[in-house]
Amino acid sequence: MRIRAIGLGILSIAALQARAQVFSGSVGEGLRTLQQQELLPPVDQPVPTQPSGNPLPPEQRQGDLPKPGELGQDSGYFHLIQGQMSFDGPLVTVSGPGGVEFTDRGYHCWADEALGNTDTNTYTLKGHVRVEGRDESIYGDTVQVDFTKKTFVAENAESTLKPALTKGLKDNLYVKGQRSNGSEAEVFGENTSTTTCSYPSPHFEIVSERTDVRPHRRIIFRKVKLIILGHVVLRLPYLSVPLDERNFDNLPVVGNDPIAGYFIKTRYSFPLNDSSNFISRFDLYSRLGVGLGGGDSYRSRSVVGNVSAFAILGASPEYEFLVHHDQAFKWGRLTLDSSYEDNNYLISLGSKIWNTRGMLFLPQGKSSDRLSFANTSSSTGTSSSNQETMTLDDSRTWKRLRTTFDVKLADSTSSYT
Repeated sequence: MRIRAIGLGILSIAALQARAQVFSGSVGEGLRTLQQQELLPPVDQPVPTQPSGNPLPPEQRQGDLPKPGELGQDSGYFHLIQGQMSFDGPLVTVSGPGGVEFTDRGYHCWADEALGNTDTNTYTLKGHVRVEGRDESIYGDTVQVDFTKKTFVAENAESTLKPALTKGLKDNLYVKGQRSNGSEAEVFGENTSTTTCSYPSPHFEIVSERTDVRPHRRIIFRKVKLIILGHVVLRLPYLSVPLDERNFDNLPVVGNDPIAGYFIKTRYSFPLNDSSNFISRFDLYSRLGVGLGGGDSYRSRSVVGNVSAFAILGASPEYEFLVHHDQAFKWGRLTLDSSYEDNNYLISLGSKIWNTRGMLFLPQGKSSDRLSFANTSSSTGTSSSNQETMTLDDSRTWKRLRTTFDVKLADSTSSYT
């Protein structure tokens, strides 16, 4: 009996589904006919090329909503906007029923209370703290700021670093930590959450025990967890994210050349440290042989340059050396470029070409001196040539007069056999 009842139930459901399909088909045809005769307005449908689904919430983080008011001038000193001050020697207490508000050296600050020292220009802000700068904002429970050195220490606070400060990110970087400290040069954090998602509950975040943000260069995380939509998807002991837009193109290039034949060119690059990258090359040519090379690319605040060497070891060896160095000193700037090509099939087979250029720039207020040197030499089996040029440019600005003095010495030689 139970089996018969189950069978009757299944047959009844199937019959109802068939009847529903016939009914829905008839009704659907009738609705389409009424819409075609414009007796029934068409149902609104989204444009296929437009995004669908639930829209993102309109909320933004507190750091993206600057409070009204101008920032203090970089050269300006403490300016109280709201609150009352009481002094005990160099120590000052700022408080008030509506909280305190002031500007100091390029920063606009809000808090429930502020304790400061006028000698060191250091203030500790407590309660609903907000420190707004041009490129960063800090908000939390307790924040200590040195407005002279432009450093901070924050407890249970968040920092918003704008793209102008990070120099590498397209959106704001949000760093939330149990404790953080730093300056415009570097920011450290403990037990931090870092993300570029602007929503209060971010879609993704990088949680780490320690975080080191180095503007213009990189962000370093230690003991990392990557959380997406509330789920831990990756754990790493160390993660370094570059901010200087370096691109390590390590994919091989395969092709055919009338001189080199079929070839495969590979390049592998990796960072040696924060300011230096090593680049290695390994190529194979069906007609020329094996190519080996390597080099170093370095960059710091005052120095930019690269050194590389490459050779094709085959029946007719080829060599290439490249050097570029650009360095800024307190007294001027020095730039050096040099290249040596021996039997380079891309430039000139059977030739040796050596180019060297140097420039020394010496600024002196509104005046300047520039010393330049250039040498180009080339040789083949039947000819050789050499060109040298040395230039001195002097530009002077007097009270009501500007003078320019240029001297150029050039020498050119050539020989044929």
